[in-house]
Amino acid sequence: MNPLFQLFFDIARLRATPQRVPYSLALLWVVLGTHLGLGTLLGLTSAGLGDAIAAAALSTALVPLLLGLVLALTRHLPRLVQAATAMAGVEALLMVATLPLALWLQLGLPSLPASLVSTLLITWNLVANAFILRESLEVDWVLGGVTAVMFLFVSFYFINLLVPAPATGG
Repeated sequence: MNPLFQLFFDIARLRATPQRVPYSLALLWVVLGTHLGLGTLLGLTSAGLGDAIAAAALSTALVPLLLGLVLALTRHLPRLVQAATAMAGVEALLMVATLPLALWLQLGLPSLPASLVSTLLITWNLVANAFILRESLEVDWVLGGVTAVMFLFVSFYFINLLVPAPATGG
């Protein structure tokens, strides 16, 4: 298995810390580019190309922006490159797992199994982000978890502002 893939998988399973990610701006850009590409692919399962790119670009940009803000406020900004690489890498890994589920829903197959697995993946992402934040900020699980949930809500808020969900008739 690719060592970098293995590292992100280990971070997602809470077995390796973000400090184990190599400090490399080049690696951060590659991982952010991968995050953007996978986010666009995922977005295409439910939106047009323009909206998918816009939502993926915003989602990708928010990883280092929100993380940088929180790390700067807590005087841990030097950890930004490794923490952002870890967070974007784990999210990209989970996006790969989410793609088949999104396609499943697009094909009109029964939604309950895909919805349950999607909920588990979102929860796994929240736990992994809480772990990354806990390690990067040197805080306890509760504060890491609260910060991860805040990241999720802020991301959803800004993405919905940029690319509103289509209105449903009713």
